[in-house]
Amino acid sequence: EAEAEASRAERAAVEARASQARREADAAVAQESGGWREERAYVRTLMIRYMELESEHEALFPAIATVLHLTRDEVARIRAAQEAHASATSVWGRTVRVGS
Repeated sequence: EAEAEASRAERAAVEARASQARREADAAVAQESGGWREERAYVRTLMIRYMELESEHEALFPAIATVLHLTRDEVARIRAAQEAHASATSVWGRTVRVGS
């Protein structure tokens, strides 16, 4: 009988630890989900402003790059593409191409 009691006590302790672990995991998921919702809302706001306000692209780009965890190489590649596009679509760029 003492052996059975010890076994029940051990089982109860294991179940208590498992229950605590489940509660902690659920809390971590809930916290992460809440954080993700906030981050998603922030990214959404940034992107809407970026699309609405062409004049603000340069000011918004660092925040977008940070939120998207872009690498330095990715930022450099995007900046180079932006500069190439600006040059190709500028009045001066169009004049140079026509004259070529």
